[in-house]
Amino acid sequence: MWNGEFIIKSILVLICIAVTWIFSPLLIDLYILPLLKIKEAEIDGLYTAVAALFSALAFAGILLTLMVQNKQLKLQKKELESQQLQAKLNTEIAAYTALLTYYGKNAYEPLACELTSMDIAKKLNAILGDPARISNESE
Repeated sequence: MWNGEFIIKSILVLICIAVTWIFSPLLIDLYILPLLKIKEAEIDGLYTAVAALFSALAFAGILLTLMVQNKQLKLQKKELESQQLQAKLNTEIAAYTALLTYYGKNAYEPLACELTSMDIAKKLNAILGDPARISNESE
């Protein structure tokens, strides 16, 4: 998410805003006041407008931050759900593998488990997603 390009762009935007903010009084005095023909008594209102502009930019930055965090939280939630599913599948695989290992060493006991070794193998193949063997499960 935070790749180098994003960080560089963010830093450049912050530098541009800071430079504009620092030089705004000079720019206002030299260019904007003569262009707009604003009197000396009305300068305070112009500085107030510039301050309001930067306040709006700060608020926009906060909104942008919230949007980025929301996106990160959604991605994190998807990853967590995927990990939970994988953990569940791994638990099932381990259980079926343990049963197959047990039946490989001992005789089949229906009282211990209702599944035969073939049933367990079919379930393992279904979980592992082997399409060549899943078709045999329906037989």
